[in-house]
Amino acid sequence: MVAGCALGNEIFWWRRFLSEIGYSFPGPTSIFIDNTGTVALAEHAGNFEKTKHYSVRATALREYQNNGVVSVQWIATAKQLADIMTKGLPPAKFLPIFHQIQGFLT
Repeated sequence: MVAGCALGNEIFWWRRFLSEIGYSFPGPTSIFIDNTGTVALAEHAGNFEKTKHYSVRATALREYQNNGVVSVQWIATAKQLADIMTKGLPPAKFLPIFHQIQGFLT
């Protein structure tokens, strides 16, 4: 949840900065999250008793989504490309992600 909200803030800042220097965006920026709870908090306003401490962050992410700044989407953990930079993965999980990213760069 915390990482998704921080990313939403970064995207908001960069989109605003880039729009001030002349770039435009055809739609929201996709955020792929493998945590179903975070996706649910981003999509639904409501009283989530167990997540009171996230209320401000969840509200910000929800507002970014409602205003078309971001689009929060669920992705399976096995397909989460960001894991290669954030987790110590064993070779069996690291290599498929590495090859997928390498395919984007060539």
